[in-house]
Amino acid sequence: MKAFLDGLASLLAALATLAICGGPAYFTYQAIQSMIAPAWVWVSVAALAGIGIVLTIAFLRQSSRAANPNSVPSVQQSMLDMRQAGVHISVTGGVFDGFAAGERTAFVATPDNRLVCTFQSAPDPTRAGLTATVTGHRLTVPGIYGALSGAVLPNISTLETSTTEAFVVETGAGGSATTTSIGVNDPRLQALLAFFRANLTPCWSFG
Repeated sequence: MKAFLDGLASLLAALATLAICGGPAYFTYQAIQSMIAPAWVWVSVAALAGIGIVLTIAFLRQSSRAANPNSVPSVQQSMLDMRQAGVHISVTGGVFDGFAAGERTAFVATPDNRLVCTFQSAPDPTRAGLTATVTGHRLTVPGIYGALSGAVLPNISTLETSTTEAFVVETGAGGSATTTSIGVNDPRLQALLAFFRANLTPCWSFG
């Protein structure tokens, strides 16, 4: 319901902006055409119309995202907000091996067991252009935060992984969050893969 109301509010704001900017711009144009207003007023007309168009498009885009909370842009914005707002675990990366080559996950989990993610599937070799598909998901999975914590914490890279990076892990809250890499020689990699296998979700459907 909140997403619907947010979308409706953005749509009404777009219509209001169009009316507030479009009306004066149109009648000013008519005044110039009728020689009531001087020609230099064209500058004001162009500025007003430009501002109206930019704001209307912005409100319409916001309305579209709110109407579809699982759209990839909406999910990505939610993940960014969650990372900035409080305690979280954020993971991005992929296995990059076998059937999972080309697949990539990005997700954020919070202590209340919310899980918001995008998952990029591998390109389909039977389709022209080898197009990959990215989907967004919002889930509540009981116990997911605790299980993920057991796999990736403490958030310390125990070995040099700069050339074999598979996943990037961010933990903490806001500006105090810490970020490390998990590579093929990091013991946490096997723990994270085991976590994926034990907790099947569309966020990490590798292979």
